[in-house]
Amino acid sequence: MTDPDTDLRRADFEPCFDDQPAPADPYVDLERGRGARRARTQRRVAAAAVTLTLAAAVLVAAPRWGGTPEQAVPAAPPDLVQQSWPGCAAAGAFDQEMVSGPPPQAGAVPTDFRAVEVRRCVQDSRRSDKGDQVLVNLEQRAPATAAFLAYLAQPSVTPTDPSLACPAIGIIRPWLVLVDGDGRYVAPALPTDECGLPLQYNEVGGAPDNLLKFRDVSVDQARVLESAAAQQAGCSMEAKNMLFFDAGQSPQDVDRGLLGGAAFRRCDYRINRDTPDSGTFVAGGALSAAELTDLLASAKTVAASGQARCAKAATRFTVVHGTDDQHTLYVEIDGCRRVLQLS
Repeated sequence: MTDPDTDLRRADFEPCFDDQPAPADPYVDLERGRGARRARTQRRVAAAAVTLTLAAAVLVAAPRWGGTPEQAVPAAPPDLVQQSWPGCAAAGAFDQEMVSGPPPQAGAVPTDFRAVEVRRCVQDSRRSDKGDQVLVNLEQRAPATAAFLAYLAQPSVTPTDPSLACPAIGIIRPWLVLVDGDGRYVAPALPTDECGLPLQYNEVGGAPDNLLKFRDVSVDQARVLESAAAQQAGCSMEAKNMLFFDAGQSPQDVDRGLLGGAAFRRCDYRINRDTPDSGTFVAGGALSAAELTDLLASAKTVAASGQARCAKAATRFTVVHGTDDQHTLYVEIDGCRRVLQLS
């Protein structure tokens, strides 16, 4: 009598052994069936492993955007269209001492972006109501003309001649943004020539944004370049504190003959706390010969009381200009009251 389970397993595997005579012992037949089943399972596992390996190799060798396996997958391009133009100051245009564009994320203008105006962030020198010459931060606007948009749409020129002689000039690239009817904005990158200058820089008389007619949106004073008082006194707004670099000299060694004449010009400066080697104008005007004598006498008195041992830092100094402006005299107004004559 035969075991039906054994007969079923033999029926499953007998095709694998058609070329072999059936064994007389049923237990031998059973073991052979089990071995064949193990072999088939191992072959299936090996085939699955090969398939997974090939699939992994395909994923590695085929980047999402094409190319060779050695190329890194490129990052998605930044969104050039920004929401709600915040203004030049909030956008950081005036964070540096000198405004120089283009702004961050500048690039090609998307073809579906419909600009209606151009905003420009720029600095300029203007005269204040007090008569001071001041540096101002300006935000300006102009209509986005078809000619200007066509200029921006031009491709940049790729340099091909390594021997090309380019002009040795530096330019301040304009900080520009295009604004659409919904207030969204794009920072356009200017097309450049083979030297890296804005395309047609010379043909349009400088920066291409000069083709537009801008008007001021906001005007904010950054700092005084030259006060009206300094202009009237004939003094510069900033001056080097030469006594910061030199120990000075004895007042009696000053050669007044080098200063010439009987009238001089005096310019007083406050020493800058952060940059003590320079000073900012506070007062100035004509200085008579008698006043110069008194100035030197005060310095001489301090020197006689022990200038060599003085370590008190000055906060102000005076520059006395001679008649011919070729000779100057530096005198500390406070501190150690040191003197230095330059010829």
